[in-house]
Amino acid sequence: MVKIGWLADNPGFIGGTEVSSSILLSHIPEDFEVVYCPPNKRPPKVDIYVVQNCTQYEQRWIEELILHPVVKSVRDPYFGGDAVLRNWFLKCSDLLIFNSPLQFDRFHYQVRAKHIFVPPPVDVTTFREKALPKAERHGNLFVGRVGPTKGAHLAIDWALCNNQPLDLVGYVEMNYGRLPKNIRFLGDVPYEQMPELMGKYERFVFFPQWIESFGRVVAEAWAAGCDLLTNENIGALWWIEHNPGAIQNGAALYWEAVRGVLHDQEHT
Repeated sequence: MVKIGWLADNPGFIGGTEVSSSILLSHIPEDFEVVYCPPNKRPPKVDIYVVQNCTQYEQRWIEELILHPVVKSVRDPYFGGDAVLRNWFLKCSDLLIFNSPLQFDRFHYQVRAKHIFVPPPVDVTTFREKALPKAERHGNLFVGRVGPTKGAHLAIDWALCNNQPLDLVGYVEMNYGRLPKNIRFLGDVPYEQMPELMGKYERFVFFPQWIESFGRVVAEAWAAGCDLLTNENIGALWWIEHNPGAIQNGAALYWEAVRGVLHDQEHT
């Protein structure tokens, strides 16, 4: 049994990274065992470290990380967290896994370690099964933090300029004033309800102002059969255009990459 030392922040909310991590853990190979390594406790004995978002971890972890192979998932722009630890990961990891070529092309830091591209896993089948036929779909949907970084203000402006209905799902970060009745704030929706919700809409509207290294909601809306109205800041669009099958198989590709690092270590 291979013991995986799992380093991951506990941000106190469920975002795209947390959903992706949960799906990865639910698809772990039978001969792998995950051992969670909290930021402030002595790590247990493991065979390899697999690191998700880790802004809560300090550089003293380097003393432990150098003893084992390290696979680091680079999901966000990686602005936060210990700068020395970040630099070490980008230089010394055995493998860096980026979410898309777009993310890597616009990454702000120097990368010296070996890297590959693997899309975060999306349950494409469930979103497709819940989707209504085109003739029964209506309206426009935005999903994400309802604030400037995800471009909610631009989605609202699009709806106003084109006299279109728009439903916004997610935590509302800003006051948008008094809006017409055709623009509705639905608040947070449990993730397990998202396939059925997305499958009712004709169009998904999303104009993020920051780079979405992948953009899970866009991939889910695509799987649900929505027409996509977006900008070029979304890594998932590369996969949709060039290799859509990888989106469904993201978990298998991820663990295959981890196994490859272990194999390389055994033969060096």
